[in-house]
Amino acid sequence: MNKELIQISDQELISRLQEYGTDAEGAFSENTMMALRRDLAKFAAWCQQQNRSPLPATDETVRNYIYWCAEKYKPASIERSLASIAHLHRAAEQEDPTKRNRVKLALKTVKSGKQAPFPRPTPIRTQHESFPSLRSSSLKANFS
Repeated sequence: MNKELIQISDQELISRLQEYGTDAEGAFSENTMMALRRDLAKFAAWCQQQNRSPLPATDETVRNYIYWCAEKYKPASIERSLASIAHLHRAAEQEDPTKRNRVKLALKTVKSGKQAPFPRPTPIRTQHESFPSLRSSSLKANFS
């Protein structure tokens, strides 16, 4: 079954994330929030390097990200990053790409120690950047 992607504006995403940030305030430990920010900054930097959207992300984007991460990180770290990506999509009321079969198979491939079935994407050279289209002082206040 093919679902149509619903296009929403950056402002709509910012609004949803701000609302979520207000609702979720105090629900998570500081360590959890730091891990979310770190994971999402790393994912956003990779997406920017690859000219891909971090939100909403496609299953292909997340699958390629898993294979890139496999060169640097242990499976447990990759799983935590996927949990952060899923969290971001739920917060923005977007379809969770980590639930897609292609993503699950990529993670399984990495966990088994096998090579990616195709050439891996170019590695990024930058570190921890924010979502370019979601830079807002009030958004940072809600997630800081």
